[in-house]
Amino acid sequence: FYRKTNNKPLDKLTIMVISKEGVFALVIDNSTLFYNMGGEMMTNREDIEQKYYGNLKKKANVTYNDIIKQVAKVLPSYGISLYKANSGLTNWSKMTYNPTTNLVDEIPCN
Repeated sequence: FYRKTNNKPLDKLTIMVISKEGVFALVIDNSTLFYNMGGEMMTNREDIEQKYYGNLKKKANVTYNDIIKQVAKVLPSYGISLYKANSGLTNWSKMTYNPTTNLVDEIPCN
């Protein structure tokens, strides 16, 4: 929201996450949707948080796969995609939630 309102490009913004499960990147694919949802996050924080976490807070044993699935499921509605690097950081895959299988598909990018 800050970047958009201060004329900073959103298409160049990437957030890296390093975890035991690997290296991930969050990339804004739809800057208009991201901007609009950013405004909603500021006004409807509780509703957005509940949607974002889904059932994770109620689940007893949350795994990395549970978290990755939830993130891949929810972030596209905010204009953001999730990517995962291979162990050498030379190739990336887009992590896409598949509602038919309730799994995350890894789609190679390069």
